[in-house]
Amino acid sequence: GNALISLAFLLSTFISSKRTAIIAGYITALVGTMIGIVFAVGIYGDIPYVSIAPRMPTAYLIWPQFAFVRGIYLLNSACALKFQCYGPLSSLPGNDEMIPVLVALYLSAIVYFCIYLYLDQVIPTEFGVPKHPLFIFEEPIKWIRRILPSRTFRGQSYLPLTVNEDVSSSSSSSSSDGVDPSISSEVVQGRGPEPGE
Repeated sequence: GNALISLAFLLSTFISSKRTAIIAGYITALVGTMIGIVFAVGIYGDIPYVSIAPRMPTAYLIWPQFAFVRGIYLLNSACALKFQCYGPLSSLPGNDEMIPVLVALYLSAIVYFCIYLYLDQVIPTEFGVPKHPLFIFEEPIKWIRRILPSRTFRGQSYLPLTVNEDVSSSSSSSSSDGVDPSISSEVVQGRGPEPGE
């Protein structure tokens, strides 16, 4: 359930209108579940002359609907066909297919929700201002700059470096090198010398 809710949140970041949301919701719920049933029951089930393998590949469990449908199929198959219903999780053998199904559902719930939280901040919407795609690194960089001491290169500091410090240090070093400080500060600030100078 949580994995499917996280998937719904993730898909909602790409949808902006109500009509599109309704259509995408029906397509995802109906078609996705039908495809999941074909894979979980038909192709990787216990149907003679139809199923190609008794165990579903783990890669298919990345999509939460497939994992959910496979888990329901395994529960029903164990009780109805084998008359050995699942008990508590501690009684599952290590090679049982239900373990990767449950792990995939828990992991996809966390991963898809984290991706949703990120994309919700980055993708532009009708309201609000989107953040820069690398906004998650702003706070760690500030923290690193506070912790690490300032390093020097040829007697000049380069961590942390601001435009004002760069201009003043370039001006002082340029004047000692015989270069006009006004030209070097313009180059550092992103401006070249005016035409005709």
